[in-house]
Amino acid sequence: LLVFALSRQSRVSTSLGNLAETESLAREGLRIAETIGDAADFERGLCYHSLAGASFLKGDFDAGLEFCEQESALMRKIGNIRTLANSLNSIAEIKRLRAEPAAALPIYEEAIAKARESGSKGTEIMCRSNMGGAMVALGEYGRAEKHLRDLLEIAIVAKHFLINEMRRFLSEALFFQGKYEEAKEFARLSLEGAIRTNAPEEIACAWRTLAMIASKSGENVRFGD
Repeated sequence: LLVFALSRQSRVSTSLGNLAETESLAREGLRIAETIGDAADFERGLCYHSLAGASFLKGDFDAGLEFCEQESALMRKIGNIRTLANSLNSIAEIKRLRAEPAAALPIYEEAIAKARESGSKGTEIMCRSNMGGAMVALGEYGRAEKHLRDLLEIAIVAKHFLINEMRRFLSEALFFQGKYEEAKEFARLSLEGAIRTNAPEEIACAWRTLAMIASKSGENVRFGD
């Protein structure tokens, strides 16, 4: 119970931006878990998850990847399929953000399979959305377009929290196929959604996509017209 409490508190510290405290709490949790042995494997995995998140936020993708791999190994060992799906998604995301989309795709596929096995529709949608982003990064624009169109229909019904990002990924897939008008529409929808949910990073990404479209289409982009 103490290890679990430390892992939970470390996540609170992350949400408050105190990454040093996150790491301190998670490492203390790992220290105690080592004295317990296999019975604390799940809690040990949660501590690795916290360390991975802190590393990711600091831009240390190598350390983040190592912690995610340690977490996923433990979740695979104990058969916690739902948490394994999330961990695999994190590994794939790190690879995508390190410009390794080809390496990320098969990991997303396993994450999606595990999410389905666990019955977690929300996790499955998240993994599929990220996979769509990897397809765009890989230059598979037609495949990404179909994948994201199909996924958006499901995500909108489910009111999934990544709808804005899906629309932006779809906008980029359309843009690189020269479908500028439709690309602009999805980027605009992404921006409007990000503004409604007060998501600064998503707002910035949507504006970047709109600027990219304007640079090729020759049309000035104005929000609210």
